[in-house]
Amino acid sequence: MGWLAGWVRDLVVVVFFVSAAYMLLPENRLRDYVRFMAGLVVIGALLAPALQLLRWDPGDADWFGGFPQGAENVAAEGELLARRALERVAEEGRRRAYEHVAGVVELALGAA
Repeated sequence: MGWLAGWVRDLVVVVFFVSAAYMLLPENRLRDYVRFMAGLVVIGALLAPALQLLRWDPGDADWFGGFPQGAENVAAEGELLARRALERVAEEGRRRAYEHVAGVVELALGAA
C-alpha cells in the first residue's frame, strides 16, 4: 500500500504545481496551450503506476516463487538465439557494404 500513498502524494504535488502555474499566467492564448500541456502532465502522473508495471521484472517478486525449473535453459536458448541473430545482422551488413563498395568501384571505373 506504500506505492498507493506515494502515487497519491505525487499526484497531489503535480496538480498543485500545475494549478499554481495556471493561475500565474495572464488571460491569453498561451493559457490554453499551458492548460493542454498541464493536462498531459497530469495524465502522465495518473498513468505512472501502469508505466512502472511495464518495467516490472516478475523475477524480483517473491510471491511468484521465482522462475520455474528449466528457466535457465530457456534463458540460455534466448541468449544463443540473440547471438545468432546478431551474427546474421552483422553478416548482412558486411554483404551489403561489399556490394555497395563493388558498385561504387564499378561506377568509378566505368566513368573513367
